[in-house]
Amino acid sequence: MDRENRTLLVVDSSASHLFYLGTMLRRLEYTVHGAASAEKAMQLMTDMLPSLVIADFALPDMNGIALLTRMKKDPRLKTVPVIIQSADDGPGIREQCMTAGSMAYFRKPA
Repeated sequence: MDRENRTLLVVDSSASHLFYLGTMLRRLEYTVHGAASAEKAMQLMTDMLPSLVIADFALPDMNGIALLTRMKKDPRLKTVPVIIQSADDGPGIREQCMTAGSMAYFRKPA
């Protein structure tokens, strides 16, 4: 992660999870933005170019893998690292995330 750019984007439809992660990361002196959907996340990313995206696997408008795939198609966003997290640790989710290009996968709560 770029040490100069300390801007993170947390993408999660749960307001409490956005608040919790945002609070914890701000204590570590990161600038944290939140988005409750993948579409909102894409809009924010093109404006701010975060140094890291932490996204939920189950978003209301697309899953985390679809968001990651969409990011990889955008020349400005394709190198932004993404961590996917999920409350559902069903068969193959971790593998799907890593194959799609996620730098890490965590089971919620992280």
